[in-house]
Amino acid sequence: MKSKSLGILVVFIVILVFSITSWGAGNVIVVAKSGGDFDNPIDAINSITDASRSNPYILSVSPGVYNLGTMPLYMKSHVSLVGSGQKATFIVGKVDSAVLAPDQGPGLINGADVSEIRHLTVINRNFGTAHAIHNYGASSSLISHVTAIARGGGDSSVGSAFKAGIWNDGGSRTVLEHVTARALGIGGGSACLGLYNRDSVTRIHGSRLVANGGSINNGIAVGKGRVLISDTHVLARNSSGGINNGIAVTSENGMESYVEIRNSVVRGSVIAANVDGSGSPAVVRIAASTVDGSVSPGPSGEIKCVGAFDTDFNPLNSDCSVIP
Repeated sequence: MKSKSLGILVVFIVILVFSITSWGAGNVIVVAKSGGDFDNPIDAINSITDASRSNPYILSVSPGVYNLGTMPLYMKSHVSLVGSGQKATFIVGKVDSAVLAPDQGPGLINGADVSEIRHLTVINRNFGTAHAIHNYGASSSLISHVTAIARGGGDSSVGSAFKAGIWNDGGSRTVLEHVTARALGIGGGSACLGLYNRDSVTRIHGSRLVANGGSINNGIAVGKGRVLISDTHVLARNSSGGINNGIAVTSENGMESYVEIRNSVVRGSVIAANVDGSGSPAVVRIAASTVDGSVSPGPSGEIKCVGAFDTDFNPLNSDCSVIP
C-alpha cells in the first residue's frame, strides 16, 4: 500500500514539473546576438499577442549591444523586459522624442500598463529631443536596476529640445527602484532632465537622477503630479546657462504639484512655484536629507525641511535655511 502511494506521488511530481517547465518555455522569449528566438528586441516583443494577467511573458535579453536605430520599442502589458545586467545588456538608438509633441514622445523604450523593465542599460543618442524611457498613461509600471541615458547635441534655436533620462506623462503611475537616469547635454543646446513628471505619480527608491551640461538642468522636474523619493541622489550641474535645479516643481491649471524627499541628497537649487496665477500649490517637503543649493519658493510655492542639513552638516530650519 505504501509502495502504491509513493508511486502515485512520483507520477504527480513528474507531471507538475513538466507543466511548470512547459509554461516557462512557452512564456520566455530569448533575444540574443545568436542562438536566441530573435536577435532584435522589437521583433521579439511584437511577436507577443496573447499576454495577460494569467499569461505573462518574460522577454529575456542576453548580453550584447542591440541597436534599434531610429525605431522605438513599445512595451506591452503583462510583459517584462529583462536584460542580463546594466553592464551587460545595452539597448541603444537615435529616436526623435519630439515627433509626437505636445506629449513629447516617443522614447527609445516606451512603457505600458502592468509592465516591467529590468537589468539593462538604455541609451538614446538623438540630436535635439531625446528620451531614454518614456511612459505615457502607463499604469503600474516598474523600472528596476536600469540605467537610462539621454545624450547628444541640441539646437537651442528650436526652443524645445529636451534630454530626459525618464519622462512620465499622461497619468502614468511608475515605480523606479535602483535606477540611474541621466540627461547629458553636449554643446548646451538642450534642456536636460534626469526625470520629468507631468500629470503622473512616480515613486523613487535607491536611485540616482542626474542632469548635466544642458542649457538648463533639472535633476527632477515636476509639472503637476506627485513624486515620492527615498534614499536617492539628485544632481544638476554644468549648465551653460547657469541654471542647475536639483528639484524644480511647478503647478498650473488649478492642479497641485507635490514632491516628498526622505533620506536623500539634493545637489542644485530647489524651486517651487505656481506658473499661471491659478493659485494651485507647488509643494516640496524634505526630511532627513542633504540640501546643497539655494531654496526658492515662488508664488503659491512651499518648501519645508525637517531634520535636513547642508553638505557641512549644518542643520537647516523649516524653510531650509542654515540655522544661525
